[in-house]
Amino acid sequence: MYIIYFDESNKLDQPGINYSYYGTLGMEENMAKEIRKYLTDLNHTFNSSSEMHFVNYTQDTNFEKYFKVLNFILSQSIQLNIFIVNKLEAEQLTSEMVVSMEQLRELFYVKIPEQLFYGMTRDLLQGNFVKIVIDENSEYDKIGLESKIIEQMNAHSAYQKKAYKVVKDRQNIRKMICCYK
Repeated sequence: MYIIYFDESNKLDQPGINYSYYGTLGMEENMAKEIRKYLTDLNHTFNSSSEMHFVNYTQDTNFEKYFKVLNFILSQSIQLNIFIVNKLEAEQLTSEMVVSMEQLRELFYVKIPEQLFYGMTRDLLQGNFVKIVIDENSEYDKIGLESKIIEQMNAHSAYQKKAYKVVKDRQNIRKMICCYK
């Protein structure tokens, strides 16, 4: 099973931000288990159980933990895709399309993850199963993001004759691996 994690940072209509970031992390299920074990052990070593949010990283008190996590994850067999949206360009687009920022965000919430996921599934073998894990977010739930993405990804698989199948997250893992408690 191949697992793809999705999360975002900074909402387009959030005051004081210039960019919104969307990211996906993809890996085989056994690699995800190895990383979770490493993070659990590291939290034990640092006597910590807090989540790691880079937006909250403002001082060097946690430098060693963050560095070790990044170093370990980036040295593994993973795929990482990031998409950055410029807030000024998005605001201009809302004017040109005559839509609200909320409406534009909903469009982005479907299209951006879909594009990021396509890049990760390009080289999957036929018959592979893919599990998509999306961070908990009431906005995602409101627009049915998980169902839309699964439908779009399975349509893409069929259209491109890739024959992978996206399945619903049966284990209900709802946080990205880098934020594992």
